[in-house]
Amino acid sequence: MEMSFPLFPPELFILVGVNVFVALSLLTSIFDGLFLMRVPYVFQIAALAGFGQIWVNYAFLFFFVEARFWCSMLYLAVALISVIIINLYIAINKKMLIASGVFLGAFTIPIGSLSFFSFQPTLTGWQFPCLGFQSFHWRAST
Repeated sequence: MEMSFPLFPPELFILVGVNVFVALSLLTSIFDGLFLMRVPYVFQIAALAGFGQIWVNYAFLFFFVEARFWCSMLYLAVALISVIIINLYIAINKKMLIASGVFLGAFTIPIGSLSFFSFQPTLTGWQFPCLGFQSFHWRAST
């Protein structure tokens, strides 16, 4: 599979992952009765690691767009897996199915669909139609 230059820098996926980790840190610190005291700090360290990954991408992988893309997608995948694990922890270990359903509807599904709709067009060129907006086809100039 040959990949052309992306429409936006692949590090935007890392920024989405950083936002997910910061939001998870905030949520686990607000609901501190459900989680250990260390959990928010683990998510904050993961968010800081995302900023380190951005620096590594620009310092060492600047000319390798595909490597930057896959490193960014790996970081975003780890963030999404963390969201799913927190959701399962609330549902299974704490046996709070209603809270897990609220977390699923308010956080897990929106983050998963945002990630899917931003990841899919970069691989296939498929565009998600938005009603009321004109569709533009952008090409990166080489």
